[in-house]
Amino acid sequence: MVASNKSCDAFTDKVKRLVDSAKRNAQWRKQYMDWEREKTYSYKKGKEEQALESAKNLLNMNLGTPEQIAQAVGLHLEQVLELQKEAQASVTA
Repeated sequence: MVASNKSCDAFTDKVKRLVDSAKRNAQWRKQYMDWEREKTYSYKKGKEEQALESAKNLLNMNLGTPEQIAQAVGLHLEQVLELQKEAQASVTA
């Protein structure tokens, strides 16, 4: 069935009908697309959080200029400068 997409016995025929039915189910399709969209947003959010955490660590360790850190972790320079201000404010507080 996998190679030819044709069912050769009762079991694979039933599986093929169930798969075809699932493909036409609008509610399942919407749920799947919503799940995919949420997964993508979660991935992007996690990636940005990781970049912010990496930038904070590099700033705390004084490894590079803000420009170099922004380039290394893929953030905008303004974001790194803001993190630098926050780090300095927490040290003086």
